[in-house]
Formats: sequence, structure tokens, C-alpha cells
Amino acid sequence: MPRQRRRIAGFVPYLTFAALALVAIMPAVLAAPMTHDSFWIDINWSQQFTALLRQGNLYPRWLPWSYGGLGSPAFYYYAPLSFHLAGLFGLVGLPTYGALLAAFGVAWFASGVTMHAWLKGRARAPVVGALVYMVLPYHVMDFYGRGALAEFCAFAIAPLVTLGVRQAVEKKKAALLAGAYAALILTHLPTAVIVSVLLIAPYSIWTTRSDLSRMLPVAYGVVGGLAAAAIYLLPALTLQSYSSVGALWNVKFLQPANWSLLHPEMWVSKSYVLLFAGLALATGVAAAILGGRRWTFWALWTVAICLTVMGLVPGFWSLPVIKAVQFPWRALLLAEFGLATLLGSWRRSPVLATLSILPLLMLSLLMATPANPMHGEPMLPLPLPGLQDVIEYLPPAAVGAERTPRNELLIQAATAARAHPGSSFPYPSLEARCANGAEPLAHNPDSVLLVTAPHNCRVRVRRLPMEQVGLIISLLAWMWIAWPWLARLLGFFWAGASTGRRAASAA
Repeated sequence: MPRQRRRIAGFVPYLTFAALALVAIMPAVLAAPMTHDSFWIDINWSQQFTALLRQGNLYPRWLPWSYGGLGSPAFYYYAPLSFHLAGLFGLVGLPTYGALLAAFGVAWFASGVTMHAWLKGRARAPVVGALVYMVLPYHVMDFYGRGALAEFCAFAIAPLVTLGVRQAVEKKKAALLAGAYAALILTHLPTAVIVSVLLIAPYSIWTTRSDLSRMLPVAYGVVGGLAAAAIYLLPALTLQSYSSVGALWNVKFLQPANWSLLHPEMWVSKSYVLLFAGLALATGVAAAILGGRRWTFWALWTVAICLTVMGLVPGFWSLPVIKAVQFPWRALLLAEFGLATLLGSWRRSPVLATLSILPLLMLSLLMATPANPMHGEPMLPLPLPGLQDVIEYLPPAAVGAERTPRNELLIQAATAARAHPGSSFPYPSLEARCANGAEPLAHNPDSVLLVTAPHNCRVRVRRLPMEQVGLIISLLAWMWIAWPWLARLLGFFWAGASTGRRAASAA
């Protein structure tokens, strides 16, 4: 009976996480569909992604209905895993928006589960830390304020990455780190960059400071994760010249150095800068309080992350690769992870702990509503025919992003789609399938945006060599990652077979 009670008690935290996730997402379920910020593009992409999954395409990269039917190479560049999650709900019959809400809800629940796994056995109150992690302001805002599906899913993976680093250092096993790191890359690349530089590097250095040779399994895990994500990374990095993704780096709003408190003359949005700086300040103060007199690594690290978010570390957001993450406040995910870790490990007055995070919890309540005035005006897609997409996946010939307004570019695309039915944007994976085999697509003389198939031919999408190479690398890497579990499973079956043979011999 005591054993049965312990089993039941073991499920209680997970039921609590599920209940909190349900309560957190319920205002969105009961309200009209949200279309502000990233929600409209989530709906567009998820609708197409799920339709392609339903056709048997396990990794859709080309979205054929975007830009009024000209197509979009969105998932050659954008990580797919969060849309696979939404697609699973779409495949079982949920409408697109409902499938997105279900994906957000599962990610919310999973963030509590993984945070609990990180704290369990090492912290005094792992359930409390996990619950607080789920409801801190940026976590809530990433859903209600931004509709950032991929980044929101990353909240659930970051604790597993940290747990993987700890396991690599302490047990010299790199499989968990490799699998979690690959999952993070396949979910949201900017967050993976931030986690690599601001979490994996400092935490592994701190934990191996007395013996740097113990960092070798961490390196194996990181390399293994990169290899496991090659199915996405290799095409994304080698096909940059076929889209206008590079034009994003010229957009002032997307340059993280322009969000620093040190340079108010460069601010793009004063209200947003002050909002995220305020979140970082409140998180840093709470971490300082919980750090107390004996500051641990997590207290120092969390405060440092908050200072970095505010732009108070000169030059950091202008570093190569780092400047491509677009928004410095993406690192608030790490600040909230650190704060939840401190709270779960807190051993002194619960009153002081509650007071330290109370301003943050109040702000979370303010944000947890679809009608939150902080969200601003809904950012609806333009009233153009057909499904739309974002500017960065237009062909490079179409974009001088610093010269041509976004609306004008998208109107050009929709107009071209209407004027030249059956045409598509030029992309190396597209070919004309004709009766006598495949033929190259011809550039349309009336537009630099379009290619057209010869008469009585249809355009189809073929797999590129870098996709096939990436697939092979990923399969080999995932076999390596899964080998400890596969070996255990094979050993179990081998032992069972041996027992059966001995029993048969004895008979």
C-alpha cells in the first residue's frame, strides 16, 4: 500500500503542471482568435505544413500556397519541430488555430515537466521552481504578447540542455545533451545560439573549472547535437543566397544592439525597450535577493543575464553570430530559468521568496489576456489574395529591404501571382515535370520575381543534395545518441531469448 501511494504521489506534480498549463491557456481558448504579432504567420505556416504532412511529406520545406500561390521556401530556413507538434494535432482533426493552441498548451506543460526534471534531486522545492518557471512574465508574454510558437517551445527544451550538460560532466554521458541540443536547434535557432553562448559555455566551464578535461563529453554532446540537426542546418546555411534572409540584418528593428539602455539615441521603440528592461531589472533584483549573502553560480549568472538583456555589457550584441538573434530580450528565457532554479533551491524564509517574485507574478497576470493593451494594435496580414508570408523569403531579386517597403513587396508578389498563374518564385529545388522528363524552369521575361514551367508541364519540388547529405548525417548522429537505449533494449531481448533457450533445453 505505501508503494502504491508513492506511485500516485509521483504523478501529482505532473497533474499540477497540466492543470496550470490549462488554466494559463484558457483565456485564449475562450477568446476570439488572436492575429497580432506572429500569430498570423503561425496560422499560415501551420495550415500549409499540416496539409503537406497529410500528403505524406514528413519534412515540408517548400510552402506552395504562400504569396498568393507563388510558393515560399520558409522551412528551408526556419526550424520545423514546433510546427510538427502543431501538425500532429492538425492530423487528428483539430482546425489550424485549435492545433496551434494545443501545441502551445503542450509546450507550456512540458516546460514544467523539464524544469522539474532539472531541479529534482538537487533542489529543496522542485515543484515550486517548475510552477514559477511556467508563469514568469516572459513565458506568458511569449504566448499572449508575441504568439512565438517556436521560441515558446524552446522554454521546454532549455532545462533538458542544462541537465544534459550536468550529466555529461558528472557521468561522462553525452547522449542527453546531444539530443536536447539538437531538439533546440530544430525548434528555434536564435534561442539555440543564445543558449550555446550564454548557458552551455559558462555552465560547463564553471562545473569543470577544477578539471577541464571533464569538458570533453560536453564537447561531444554539442558536436553530436549539431550533427543530429544537420537535416535542417545544412540546407539552411548553404541556401542563404536564394532568399532575402540576409536583408533582415539591415532592418534597424532587428539589430539587437539598438535595444541597449546605453544607447537611447538608437532605440526603435522606447516603450518596448523600457518594457523588456523592466522585466530584466525585476528578474535580476529577485535573483539578487534569492542569492543572499552567499552568491551561487546561478545567482551570479542570472543577474549577469539580466544585465546583458538590458544591453549593459558593451559590445556583446554586436558580436558575430550573436547579432543575428535579432532581439536581446530573447535571453529573458535564460533569466527566468535561472530565477526558477534559485527559487527551487531556496532554503530560507518563504515570505521573502514570495515577496521577491511578487512583482513578476503580478506582471504575468496583467499579460495573461488576449485583450492585453500592451500587445498594441493587431498586426493583420495585408488584404491580398491567397496565403501570405514574411518578407525574408522573397527572392533576392525582389528585395532591396532598405529601399522597398514591406507592403509594396508583398503587393508585387500577389500581383505577379494573379498575372501569371502557374508561375513560382525561382528556387533551386523547383523543376518542371513534363511528359518527357524533368526540364529546367524558365525565367519569366515580364518579371524578375517569377519562373514558369514549359507548356503542359507542372512544377514540382525535388530534394536537393544538401538535404540528402543532411539527412544521412542526422540519421547517423541519432543512432549514436540512441545507442545506449538501443543497447539496453537489445540486451533485454537477448537475455529473454537466452532464458527461453535454457528453459527449452532443460525441458
